[in-house]
Amino acid sequence: MADNIHDYYKRCIYQIHSGIIRIRRPNITGAQNNVFFVETRDEQFVVKFNVEDLVTKNLGASQLYARHDIPVPELHIGHVRGQWYETYPCIPGTTLFEAIGHGMPASRIRRIYGRVIREFAKMDEISPRALARYRCKYAHQVTLYHVRNSNSATLATIADPIVRGLNMGHERNMGVYHLDITPKNIVVDDFDNITFLDMDSVAICNRNFALGAVATKYQGLGLDVQELYDMCDKTLLTPINRGRISAMANINNFGKWLLWRTAQMKKR
Repeated sequence: MADNIHDYYKRCIYQIHSGIIRIRRPNITGAQNNVFFVETRDEQFVVKFNVEDLVTKNLGASQLYARHDIPVPELHIGHVRGQWYETYPCIPGTTLFEAIGHGMPASRIRRIYGRVIREFAKMDEISPRALARYRCKYAHQVTLYHVRNSNSATLATIADPIVRGLNMGHERNMGVYHLDITPKNIVVDDFDNITFLDMDSVAICNRNFALGAVATKYQGLGLDVQELYDMCDKTLLTPINRGRISAMANINNFGKWLLWRTAQMKKR
């Protein structure tokens, strides 16, 4: 069945781009297996297949971030053969995940995360009302979709109220944040410029929830999370709640581990 799905996607891609030389899957694939790299005679593109509500929100979110000078891909969207998609030219550079695997020193990783926090500060200034017109705009809605497709509908119904509860709070703590700022979703070039990937993960959520996801990965790289919090205090306009963020990071870490384990079991 998986091969049939991939063949179907490839037939769609031939209707999206012309002059195609090669279509390949990423070296590291997500649980949904819906992303492809496309090489044409003139350029290289990323094509990602998705549902309409997420595709339209992702376009709006990418345009919103671009207006705030947050580096994200310039998306183009459409639908073909009944399937919605988003596409954008490949971003020059390599993912931070790959760069770390190739021996990026800790001092440079810290420098990259300094840039991440500066971009997060721009997200911190965006009102949730900026995404109000989209149907799939809240963190729990995005989570529900991804868990349902990557794991199971049962697990999605469990995750939905948990994420919804974690994202409750005063309006001043809510914003339009990238929920999955991980090394796999950060492209870095030779000059340490960064670009965030995966617009699915841009949603209205609690600031502590979003920072908790960043802290989870920073700590997972073997770095001192207090360094990250110091960066936040120096960069963000309002003080952070370190205890709250640490709690969110621990919950996030356990939740992602659980989802990963169940996704692996699903593949067997």
